[in-house]
Formats: sequence, C-alpha cells, structure tokens
Amino acid sequence: MVAIASPFEITYGSQAVGGSSGVFQIDGPHTFSKSFEAFNLEFIVVVVATSFADLDNQSATLEAAFKLRDQTLKIDLCNIIDPAGASMTTYTFGTTLLNSRSSIAKTGDEETDRGFSRSYAIQITGGLPSDDIDGSSLFTGLQDISFNLDYEAGRQKRITFSGVYTATPAQAAPVRSAQLARVNYEDATTGADAEATAYFANFAGDTFELISETVDEDRTNHLVNFSRVYIELLDDQTAAGRDAVNIRDHDFSMTELIDQPGDSDQTVFRLRRMLINYDCAIDIEQSVDIKTVFENEVRPHIIQTFRDTFTPQVFAVEARQVDYDRTRQRLSVSMTIVYQKGGGDATVELQVSVRLTDTNNHQLTPTHERNVFSFDVARGWTDRLRTTSRTFAVIGEEPGPGGSPGGTSTSTIGGKGGGGTPGGGRGPIAEAGGTGWLELGTDRDSRSIWMGDPDEDQFLMTLIDEVRVEQYFEAPRG
Repeated sequence: MVAIASPFEITYGSQAVGGSSGVFQIDGPHTFSKSFEAFNLEFIVVVVATSFADLDNQSATLEAAFKLRDQTLKIDLCNIIDPAGASMTTYTFGTTLLNSRSSIAKTGDEETDRGFSRSYAIQITGGLPSDDIDGSSLFTGLQDISFNLDYEAGRQKRITFSGVYTATPAQAAPVRSAQLARVNYEDATTGADAEATAYFANFAGDTFELISETVDEDRTNHLVNFSRVYIELLDDQTAAGRDAVNIRDHDFSMTELIDQPGDSDQTVFRLRRMLINYDCAIDIEQSVDIKTVFENEVRPHIIQTFRDTFTPQVFAVEARQVDYDRTRQRLSVSMTIVYQKGGGDATVELQVSVRLTDTNNHQLTPTHERNVFSFDVARGWTDRLRTTSRTFAVIGEEPGPGGSPGGTSTSTIGGKGGGGTPGGGRGPIAEAGGTGWLELGTDRDSRSIWMGDPDEDQFLMTLIDEVRVEQYFEAPRG
C-alpha cells in the first residue's frame, strides 16, 4: 500500500499517527464527541510496512502505544501545513483530560489487510474537568450535585447531599493553580461545605449537623464522588448551644419513673426517678479528650436540662454509668436521678396501721361437777390496748412534735396520717379523771441517709419506724 501523507495528526502519549508518518496512516474521517463530563475520539489507522517482519514490529509498536491509560492527547488538524502547532489542541492528562484510556482492535478490513499493511480501529476516551465557575469566575470542579430532603415522622429534616468533583486546570485570571479533585472537594470557598451552607440557607433558623460522609476517590484523584448526610438538630447538644463543636450525632432521652404503691394519705408524693441516656460521637478533628467532654460539657448539660424541664424540689444522682469508647471515639452515658417533684412537702412515704386488742380479766372458779366446762364466773375488767405502727420517710432531719426536728413522738407527720382512730386522727388523750386513751409508751427507730453521689447534688432523707401503745379507760361512775 502506498504511503499517503495526511495533514491530520493524532499523538497519544509519545506515539503519533497520521501527519507526515508513512507507517501509521489515518484512514478516512475520525469521529469526535464531547459532553460536559466525557470525551470520545475514534479513528482508523493503517500500518504500512516494507516486509512481513517490519509489519509485525510496527503493529506491535502501535498496539503497545494505544492500549495505555493516563496519557496526554494532542490533535493537530493541519500538521503538514502548520507544523508550528498553531492548529494543535492539547488535552493534558490530569488537568484537561481526566482518566484517559485508549483501546485498539484489528478490524480485519479486506481492503487494507493485504501485502505489508494492516488496519486498526482506535478509540480514546476520558473525562473532562468541570468548567463550572463560582461568582469569582474560579473553576470549582463541581461536576454534579443533588440534594434529597426527607422528613421524619415528627417533621425532623434529614438531608442527603451527593455529587461529583473533578480535577481542574490552572487559571490565568483569576490566578489559580491546577487542583486535584480532592482539593476541590475540600476547598473552603468553593467545596462541598460551601455548597451545603448555601443550600441550608433555604431553611432559615434551622441548624443542621453532618453525621455521615462517604468520599470515593478514583485512582488518579481526577474524580471524587461524595455523599453526605445531615440531620436537623432539634435540641441543644450542650449548654453552649445547639451545635457543639466537639459533639456529633447525639441522642438525648429522659424517661420518668413514677411509683405510687399506696400510702396512708392521699397527698403523699413519693420520690421519683428519671432514667437519662445520652450518646454521641466525639469529633476527633478537635483533638479533645473524651473524658473532658463528659465532665465539662455533657454532664453539666444533662443536669441543667433535667432541672429546667422538671423543676424538682430536691434531687440527687443515684446511679451513673459512663462508657468511654476510645476505639470509636463515642461517649455513652446512663444516669438515674432520684428526686421529689416541685410543690411536694417533706413526707415522701407513709404507712400507718392500727391494732386494737381487748383482754378480758375474769375470775373463773371450777364447780367440780360432772360438766367439766362448768365454772363460777366472777366478772372482772377489760384491758383495751391500741397499737399504732407508723413507717415513714421524710426529706431532711427527723421531725419532732409539731413537725420540728429532734422530737420523740408526733401525732402527725407533716400534717399527714397520725393514726389512732380509724379515720387517721389520734383522738383525745385522757387526763386524770376523764375518759379516753392514755399513751403508755412510744418506741421510735430513725436513721438518716444522704441520697446521691457525693460529687453531685445530694439531699438528706430520714427513715423512721414508730410504734405507740395506748390504753383505753373510762372514769368510774359515782
């Protein structure tokens, strides 16, 4: 086959075809396509040799050159007429041509596969850098972006933000050096953070936190595919505010336990318990110790939130479990707070029981008759005893008479449930010459305990067991 010079020359890497080459001739027209993301070039090359050995060597050279990836591509439309390169377009690998790849296939064309010639179909593909620009005419590298807004059952917003960044070439005006895709993705001015901030402006007043991020970077760092998940924050993470710099993906819940098994008065409010769970990740980019975050931020926030929400009269931390997961930088807190609701009085438990015992003191004299149950009865007196048992718990010191501390007996506990009569009142105390109940004695056992962790708020509680015995009598008649 006769060598034919062509003004059209293609150079891939270091291998040129067409142009003045008499060995590698471009046969027929080429096809060329571009899109925002991709590039495609296809053409036919005929290898023209001087012998079968030469054909084999030249074919091997062409096949080796056009099976490579990551090469720069040059297209010169008129190399013979303008060898200075003014008509040349250069697609530089890594800046103006991304992830370039070439494939070569022997066509088996009966018109060219004869003598010392052979025909090959060549395809060169690659990606193109994004020419998206920001307000300052800077290449951002942003090729694609999408936002998915999902509302949870309570209308909490969850936003999935995904897209693609490419590498970008250097710019002369404004001046900017060539940048790889990862650099463009992380750029403080035009990167993903800036895009997210701009989108969140659509939700004025809402605060969003990044809780998940996936970055897929290709082999050459020409493309970065990313996905981010943001969640709307509905509650403060610490006392410092809604979005604390050290804390990510927090979960804060409080469960109130109210146990009222029954008391001897209708208005006794027993101690309640609050089960609190707080879980979060600690941002490792802030270089802060996980224990420091708990002590200085999370623990005070838990206590303050509980106080503001439930306004307790007294409270104490009864139990606490803190899990410092140093391998994953997560903090999990379980806390039990014992407290009395606001508006309650000192009595938090009251159990009263009354027992009446009649003992008849009659004199029985046997008659010694056949009936073994026969007695002469001399009617005597009756001992009627009333035993009142009370178990109660009060906040503070032990109450005495009238509710003051330090006494040994009291008719009521904080104005509640004295016992004695079935209705709960104690009844009149018999004086000499009168009729009624006479107190024979009282036995009282009390113990004081401090509720709560000494490192936290505490309160004093007194537990009292009391037994009072009284005897009923009536004044003689006449």
